[in-house]
Amino acid sequence: MSGESMRSLWGAGGLWSRAEGRRGAVAVLVALMLVVIIGFISLGTEVVLLLMTSRHMQSAADSAALAAETARLRGYPTNYAQEAFALSAAAGFANGQNGTTVTVNNPPTSGNYANATNAVEVLIAQPQTLALAQILYSGTAPPFTVRARSVAHASSNGSCTLTLDPTGSASLSMNGTTVANLVGCDASVNSTSATAVKLVGGATLNTNQLVDAGGYTLNGGAQINGGITTQAPQTANPYAGYVVPTVGACLQTKFNPPASVTISPGTYCNGINVSNGVVLTLNPGVYIINGGSFGVTGGASLSGAGVTIVLTSSTGTSYPTVSISGGATVNLSAPSSGATAGLVFFQDPNAPGNGNNHFDGGAGQSITGALYFPEQSVSFNGGTALNTTCIQIIAWDLTLDGNATLAANCAGTGVLAIGGGLSAMVE
Repeated sequence: MSGESMRSLWGAGGLWSRAEGRRGAVAVLVALMLVVIIGFISLGTEVVLLLMTSRHMQSAADSAALAAETARLRGYPTNYAQEAFALSAAAGFANGQNGTTVTVNNPPTSGNYANATNAVEVLIAQPQTLALAQILYSGTAPPFTVRARSVAHASSNGSCTLTLDPTGSASLSMNGTTVANLVGCDASVNSTSATAVKLVGGATLNTNQLVDAGGYTLNGGAQINGGITTQAPQTANPYAGYVVPTVGACLQTKFNPPASVTISPGTYCNGINVSNGVVLTLNPGVYIINGGSFGVTGGASLSGAGVTIVLTSSTGTSYPTVSISGGATVNLSAPSSGATAGLVFFQDPNAPGNGNNHFDGGAGQSITGALYFPEQSVSFNGGTALNTTCIQIIAWDLTLDGNATLAANCAGTGVLAIGGGLSAMVE
């Protein structure tokens, strides 16, 4: 092959030039593809980070909702939303920082539990600025906002019983073959004693949940059927803000009706005692027992709808106690509104702690509302599932005697919820 032929093969425009051109074109394509690949990898990394942020935010919302609902149930802190804000901030989503918004709703504003007063909804939102996505996004606002929502709900209707003694042993006690049925509700005990709850002699407590700030002891075959939480936070007293009504002029003094009679609200000095065979009917309103005692003996009957019986003393001495004997018939319900809403018996918190109050009416004892004895002990025996659908006992210490049935189906009665069991995630 001549030199001229070689030049035509390898010279300008020949095979060598064309090969170099092809290699250059491939390099450009590879470079462009690398840019695209790197871009997709970067975008994928941002999306993964976005998903991780979303999952972390959801965990924060779940924790915040559970904490807020638990605080709402227990009453600590009073502003339970602060628990949600604190848990959310601890997870890195502080309300008002980096565009983050944390919203706490009770009741929830949407979902299956919308308008449920025993549920808390937590909403968290935070804008995310993604570098590569921002290039592709033509708007001025950040292109993505991560959101999370969680709802926590009370696991029961609250507690039927609450004992306020903070340190005593046997603050809640049962003896013998006693069976207490707390239907769909809890038993709350605020004593931190290792033996705050004491059951002996085959006693049985059937409850949704025992919420015990201390511990418990079972002897002689005694048992607790239901969930048990020890070392629990103390439960707030929902009636702590109630004010004892003012004592007025005496309508009666040492009132012992000799025959069946209907009486009106007002102040009754030195007690009321209803004897065997007498039927005492109370018109709706507030009955202030100023000193003395309040008693209903076996064979007597006491009834009244929309009534509160206040036990107080204008002299600061001789605070009344209650004694309802076995065989008595009692049919009482609390007012659903007003200054004493939900309370059937309201003992003055200034009453001395050595008093004992007995409700031993058995199956003839039907009470709708709360028995409130914040500084004294209560012994309770009676009630059935049919005539005791809403009854609470709040006392310094409580002994459940005989066979007692309590329940907390209290919607529309004016009765305030005590705690609410444990909170659970529902949405």
